Amino acid sequence: MQTPHTIFVLAQSASPADYSRLDADQWFALIVVIVGCATGAIISLAAIFAGVTTKLHRRASEVELKRDMLDRGMTAAEIAEVIEATPPTDFLDRYAQRHRKSVD
Repeated sequence: MQTPHTIFVLAQSASPADYSRLDADQWFALIVVIVGCATGAIISLAAIFAGVTTKLHRRASEVELKRDMLDRGMTAAEIAEVIEATPPTDFLDRYAQRHRKSVD
């Protein structure tokens, strides 16, 4: 097991001056790894943002639809019937609906 002193010495040995000793191929490999990690992080964040934005838009559209139906004088039971009649848009909801049909 390494003592804290040994770890400190190892951390000191990896100084920025060590990067100046890298040759062109090592720099290229380091840059490829950094760009790959950054690209993966950016794509992941963009996918999460797109999913959240889509969900928020769907919720806002559903709320607007319900308000419009209430303004037209529809009852809560009629609104529930309309909302339940719409096909699910989420993958898991569609899968659950298909599974329920196959069980019945």
